[in-house]
Amino acid sequence: MTRTIEPKMVAWLDNKLAGNGLAQQAIKDRNARLLFRLAAEACVGIREVGGNNRGPMVKLMQETIGEAEGESWCMSFVQTMLAYAEHHSMITSPIEAGEHCLTVWNETPKIQRVRVSPAPGAIIIWRHGTTTNGHTGVFLHWN
Repeated sequence: MTRTIEPKMVAWLDNKLAGNGLAQQAIKDRNARLLFRLAAEACVGIREVGGNNRGPMVKLMQETIGEAEGESWCMSFVQTMLAYAEHHSMITSPIEAGEHCLTVWNETPKIQRVRVSPAPGAIIIWRHGTTTNGHTGVFLHWN
């Protein structure tokens, strides 16, 4: 699987981050980790529209990893933010491209996994009990 961000999503994020001097510096410096975190912050407040796993923004994110088929979009969100950072930094992330949280965890190189004290911009993956189901998000900051 590969990450391919939709041009419409790039334009939306570029517009959201246009006035963010730190984001513009991250683009200039090709600072993928910082840009990933800032892009994720810019998306705070995006909601489903028209039902679970539906809506124009959700669909754009789902398309980063494949067809938008109403699948859970938490990992699609993370993959989209990675793809955005890759797009501007021209650095390919070592994080596995995929939609299934635990598959991404298991297939990502162990050196990339942090189990304690994540830094801002870390991808967080939860496992639901002993199932193969999970959830993901982005660690933005400590309070």
